Amino acid sequence: MPGLFDLETPKDLLAKLERELIKLRDEPENVDHAFNFFTTAEHILDWLYPGQGGQAPKQREALKDNEVLLATVSHIANGAKHFDKLNKKHTSVSNTEHKKGLWAKQFWAKNAFAKGVWAEPALLITLSGEAASQFGNNITALVLAEKVYMYWSSPGRIA
Repeated sequence: MPGLFDLETPKDLLAKLERELIKLRDEPENVDHAFNFFTTAEHILDWLYPGQGGQAPKQREALKDNEVLLATVSHIANGAKHFDKLNKKHTSVSNTEHKKGLWAKQFWAKNAFAKGVWAEPALLITLSGEAASQFGNNITALVLAEKVYMYWSSPGRIA
C-alpha cells in the first residue's frame, strides 16, 4: 500500500505539512494542530527514505544526527506518540507546556514582561543541548513549526 488515500509521495506529505502549519498559525495554542504538524514532519524522512532494509534507516538516522532541527522534531513527535524518550538520542527537549497566559491575548504591550514570563497563551517547548544552543532555551510550537516548514520546503529537499 503506497501512501494513504491521496497522500502518495513525499511532495504530498509536504503539502499536508503546510496545511497543518496553516491550522497551527490560525490556532497557535491548539495542541491537536501541533501534534499533527510535528508527527507529519517526523515522517517525511520515512517517505523520502522508505523501508527497513538497506541504506534507508541509515540515511534517516544520519540526517537526524546531523540536523539539530530534525532531531528536535523527532524528539517531540516520538515523545508525543510514545509518552517517553524511548531513544537515548532524544536529548533536544526537556519539557513541553501549554502556557495559559496571564491575560487576554493582545492586552499587554509586546515585551511588557520579564524574559520567561508569558503574558499570552502559547505551546511552549523547553529545549536542551544542541537544540537550546541553536534555537534558545524556550521556543513556541509555532515558531519551531515555521522553522521546520522552511527547512522542508527549501528547494531540493523534497524532489
